[in-house]
Amino acid sequence: MGTRAPTILIADDDKDLVHLMASALTRAGYEVLTCFDGQEALQVIQERASHIDLVILDVLMPKLDGVEVARHMKNDPSTSHIPILLCTGQGEETIVKGLDVGGVDYITKPFSMRQMLVRVGVLVQRFVRADR
Repeated sequence: MGTRAPTILIADDDKDLVHLMASALTRAGYEVLTCFDGQEALQVIQERASHIDLVILDVLMPKLDGVEVARHMKNDPSTSHIPILLCTGQGEETIVKGLDVGGVDYITKPFSMRQMLVRVGVLVQRFVRADR
């Protein structure tokens, strides 16, 4: 029996960016789920918590922002273990707020797919591999 590929959920309202990220992650061997607003992201995370290994979360999204999604995740015992990589085009205050509510790393927009893949790889090594 083989080990399943890590599952990454991408939540961002920029559909073009989500598709680029999903393609890069899929080519790198990850399973990918996508959402386009915070409310949808939180619902998918809660429904599939046992299968999601990492969440890439945009800070500014409609319906529920990424900081609120992170706060909900960290306050819910079924999702608090899932590491969060924050994406933001905002400044230091937003980054600090996101890290303060549970993000483990951040990436500043615009970013290269290469940088995103390296950050995801590091987080998967640190958080996912240790759990298996």
